[in-house]
Amino acid sequence: MIGPPAVEGRSKRIWRRDDGTCTVELIPSLRSHTFDRDELVPATARLRLDFYERAARALHACGIRTVFRQRLGETTYLADYVPAPPFEVIVKNRSVGSTLRKYPGLFPEGHVFRPAVVKFDFRTDPEDQPIGEDYLWAYGVDVEEFRRIARERNDCLRKWLEPLDLWDFCLIIGPNPEGDLIINSEISPDCMRLRDHQGHSLDKDLFRQGASHEHIVSVWSELVGRLPARPRRTARSPFPPEDARTAVLDILEGCGVPHDWHASILRAVELTGRYRFADEDLDDGCAIAAAVHDADNLDAMGAIGIGRAFAYGGLLGEPLWDPATALKDVYQEGETSSVLAHLYEKLVRLEQDMLTEPARRMAADRALQLRRFAAGFRSEWDSGQPAASRVRWDPRTRYLSVAEPRDDADEPLVRVSFRGRAWLTFDEQGQPAAVHLPDAPDLLATDVRIALSQERPHHHIEGTADIELHLRKNHPVALQLHLWSR
Repeated sequence: MIGPPAVEGRSKRIWRRDDGTCTVELIPSLRSHTFDRDELVPATARLRLDFYERAARALHACGIRTVFRQRLGETTYLADYVPAPPFEVIVKNRSVGSTLRKYPGLFPEGHVFRPAVVKFDFRTDPEDQPIGEDYLWAYGVDVEEFRRIARERNDCLRKWLEPLDLWDFCLIIGPNPEGDLIINSEISPDCMRLRDHQGHSLDKDLFRQGASHEHIVSVWSELVGRLPARPRRTARSPFPPEDARTAVLDILEGCGVPHDWHASILRAVELTGRYRFADEDLDDGCAIAAAVHDADNLDAMGAIGIGRAFAYGGLLGEPLWDPATALKDVYQEGETSSVLAHLYEKLVRLEQDMLTEPARRMAADRALQLRRFAAGFRSEWDSGQPAASRVRWDPRTRYLSVAEPRDDADEPLVRVSFRGRAWLTFDEQGQPAAVHLPDAPDLLATDVRIALSQERPHHHIEGTADIELHLRKNHPVALQLHLWSR
């Protein structure tokens, strides 16, 4: 930062850059006109930025843009430069603050608003003032679009902050050079009211109520520590499909869709995101709903599904793989332990949830791709581990890997992938002792039998597997398989 800031206010300083971005420095100031308090509170600028950095990431996971780009220092960050309009947008999930002061007796404190109330204040000293929506329309503001944007941001932030209760918050929304409306204000305890399950304030109300600097910093530090380390996978879903009926009907009516189509479309929406492996009912007699359900799930499978999973997992900051963490037996929407765990917990199981025959055929091929990728990933992952065994069996995912002996590496390697029956024999310690693949492809003269140890056989399991054989001179030297049905 060189030279004086282009903009300096009570809470931040802004330096313009030539590339359309700016450097923002937060000032550790807290101010309340209503309670006549205006002070510098050391460490609050850093804590505000700690919160904002995480909030911007959570909104990004919902597909919502903010001006925030990256953190530069303890109290500085890089942002897109978007001029702020002369008004702010306030979202109120409960009656509190100005609602009680300006409209005494209209609502009790804490009254829940459904849907959230969205209002607009003109930004002026010493206190912002409510502005009539007709003035905003005359000023050129699409009030309904601002209201929609504010409620969408509210839905995302409330889900991200659960189980904390977001009572209200304010936003500044402005158009970028392309004309897109994006959030141009920080999101932090300085511009919201946030309560814990006991109703305790975790925000600037502490300052308004006369709390000491030390107490404010202590509560805000604890709050930042409680925030989700990364956005949950549910962040992109504003509300469950079964709760969307009213919104869907509004769209159908507005688009003039014939009424006799409504029931099928509503059923299709309701069926989206339901899975038998999540202990949910999927049986449905509506062909349209079944086709939409299958098309939606097919998009999550195969090569593109793998790309989507890792792109989204990277956005959320999820690990690639955590072998030590248990997988979920019953799928639940939300945070998973790793991207590969998400593949096992959900993506490969989608094949069994297809409702139409064409989708079942397509899903079989894509599930094979998913398991082949998982096998290759784990083979490379395991090869980097110390004292790697040639034979690895993971009963959680029913994954068997038999690595190639190192002295066989001179001949050309042929990889053959297929789906077929597999018999796995185990010794008394539960370690694989032999593999029998009776459905080996025609290029092999006979079925495949591989002895893995000299231990006495104790028990065996069998079922359908997705298999990749490694051959040299038509002789199996290694394999990877996922046994997925019995």
